[in-house]
Amino acid sequence: MNQPESPQDLLHLQHILTRDLDALAQEVEATPDGLLWQGAPGFPNAVGTLAFHLCGNLRHFIGHEIGGDHFVRDRDAEFSGTPLSKVTLLAEIQATKDVVDSPCPRSRGHPRRPLVAGLPGFPNSVGTLPFTSAATCATSSGTK
Repeated sequence: MNQPESPQDLLHLQHILTRDLDALAQEVEATPDGLLWQGAPGFPNAVGTLAFHLCGNLRHFIGHEIGGDHFVRDRDAEFSGTPLSKVTLLAEIQATKDVVDSPCPRSRGHPRRPLVAGLPGFPNSVGTLPFTSAATCATSSGTK
């Protein structure tokens, strides 16, 4: 699927992201504090690093690029290896979930941005994909 076919597709995508962020929070919660920021043999990035990176990625692309919020991503910090407390990391996951569930301001008179457009090795473009608050985006952009 290159582009969502309907508001229901967007709701499905929103559901998947929310479900997976919930699962990520459960994994972080279940990981002992001493292991949260340690890589395993063959896996140099620790659970905490990957969770923090995923949050930065989603908040940047969904919240900032699509939603138009003012989030400023610090990708270097995501991979710095500087441990956050488990509470702080869980708060980052919740903030990311809030972005996924939030209204989509760009859909109200602002152009949507393409996520992927002709990247090498990806012949089909994703096109414009408003992830957040699919029903609000679809309704306010006139696609419903």
